[in-house]
Amino acid sequence: VHPLAVVGRRSSVVEYRNDSGVPMFQEFPRPVNDTKIGFHYYPDTRHYNQSDLARWVPELKKLHASWLTVRATVRRPVPLEFIRGLRAADIEPVVEIDYEPGVPLEKRVLREQAAHYARAGVRYITILREPNAERQWSATEWQRPNLVSRVMRVVMPALESFVDAGLYPLLPPLRPGGDYWDTAFLAGMLDAVVMKGSADLKARLGLCIHNYAFNRPVSWGEGGQKVWSEARPYGAGSPVEKSRPSEDQRGWRLWEWYDEVVQTKLGRSLPMISGAGGALLGSQDQADLPATSEEEHAQRNLEIFRQAQSGNVPPYLLNQNFWLLAADEDDPAHREAWFKADGATVAAVPQLRAMSLTTAKVAKRIEAEPLAPAPAGSFRLAHYLLLPAWEWGVSSLHWEAAKPFVQVVQPTIGFRVEEARHAAQVTVVVGQQGYEETVVEQLRAAGCTVETIAAPDHATLRAGFAARAAQERMGRLAS
Repeated sequence: VHPLAVVGRRSSVVEYRNDSGVPMFQEFPRPVNDTKIGFHYYPDTRHYNQSDLARWVPELKKLHASWLTVRATVRRPVPLEFIRGLRAADIEPVVEIDYEPGVPLEKRVLREQAAHYARAGVRYITILREPNAERQWSATEWQRPNLVSRVMRVVMPALESFVDAGLYPLLPPLRPGGDYWDTAFLAGMLDAVVMKGSADLKARLGLCIHNYAFNRPVSWGEGGQKVWSEARPYGAGSPVEKSRPSEDQRGWRLWEWYDEVVQTKLGRSLPMISGAGGALLGSQDQADLPATSEEEHAQRNLEIFRQAQSGNVPPYLLNQNFWLLAADEDDPAHREAWFKADGATVAAVPQLRAMSLTTAKVAKRIEAEPLAPAPAGSFRLAHYLLLPAWEWGVSSLHWEAAKPFVQVVQPTIGFRVEEARHAAQVTVVVGQQGYEETVVEQLRAAGCTVETIAAPDHATLRAGFAARAAQERMGRLAS
């Protein structure tokens, strides 16, 4: 285990939010018909010919994927024709360049790499894969001091070269947990960006993440360090409840924990691109939980699909790429692949295909019909909590966020605007993860007193309900 670390050109492409030069998340490019879903391609660089393209593009479209992580090395870049084939199919390539972290890169080579990918149509690119994992290093290099600083001596010139070529550079993905604790490693990388990064780099920078669920529930670590304050590096931490150890960032919701680090260092969020993630078949990373069976692998990854599609992720998380599309039979990663070398597939494949046929409906909120004004004095309900519903069902995250409010207020809870109109007071979730403002207008026109809980992301939603619950408690105490 490695010791812990202590936690100018103007772009013509990015439109800035404010004078700080920070771009809005929506200004970062997405694929046409973005589904937010994708895959990590093969774990090698040997499958980039035209026959591979012809085989896998139709499969990816059946799975409704619009993102694909592709691996490269400095000496073996992803061919231009393969990248252009993906782009022609409206699939966004995310390039991860494998490189030995202890070896410097010549500026000429960096410029050539950047120019190649810019010509091909790549937009998102990173270099050095999981540098906080000991296996990525020689034994000698791993033991040398100042690990993060040595990594950033390679990464920073590469990121600046990518910016110069018009690309969107990503900080390298870290191994969740890792041999050098990933949140501390991330903090060190961000310190380097703050001190040495150009204005253009800071404006275009994103973060590549590997948010594996391993064998843990999809909800593992929900709420981040603010909720799981007992979490400690390299261990489960002190019990929060007698029957449950502290959870941490080593799960699908790793992005919440990373965002806390980013906010601390930069005072804002960074766009995050998932290079690989989701439940891992056969994993038993969490020793006190059973290994991930094929059924659990399908169930958990389909839940991730639903959450990504329904907007139950923050706007800074642009996509979710599942590990792993395919691998050669002699590759150690073959056991985790969704498509096997003999043509077989895991259970998640047909299930995701079936869901992909209704992707447009899955992501769509159930629309409300116009309401007629309620007759005076006709309200039969005192208070109604109106939660959003989608055609695939109801999000468990909204239930969890609303719990403090429900415990104090004890409103009638439902998902139908027609029912809500019969309440004198309505609390309604609005925003990206809730209803449109037109619903609020309809309820007010029907004579209801309406208050809103904003839901641009789940963290804000939960904070809004908690604040409203605290306000209600204070009001009752005062009375």
